[in-house]
Amino acid sequence: MAEDRIVGRNAVAEALKSGSNISKIYVLYSTHGGSLNEIYTIAKRHGIPLARVDSKQFGELTANLSPGESAQGIVATVSKIRFEPLDSLVESAARKKYPFMLILDRIQDPQNFG
Repeated sequence: MAEDRIVGRNAVAEALKSGSNISKIYVLYSTHGGSLNEIYTIAKRHGIPLARVDSKQFGELTANLSPGESAQGIVATVSKIRFEPLDSLVESAARKKYPFMLILDRIQDPQNFG
């Protein structure tokens, strides 16, 4: 699945607070202090995995940053698609007057649907 990246301490902290669909947070080994404690606390509360990475791995994660953009030792991956558990979807549909659910599988190209 395709993922976007959020870089920088403030951006990652704000994404966590806003409920963004963060799948994992990567922190450079040498990064510490500042807002990291808050980020760790919120991530743990939401069950978001944290990975400490070396400079080579971190370089791969930040290879496509714009000139002048700084990751400040932290990168979060964000899923472009928000997944919902099936039981939650069924429960939500059941509350509607005319419930409707369409389930598609193995659609590779959205143009193939429709």
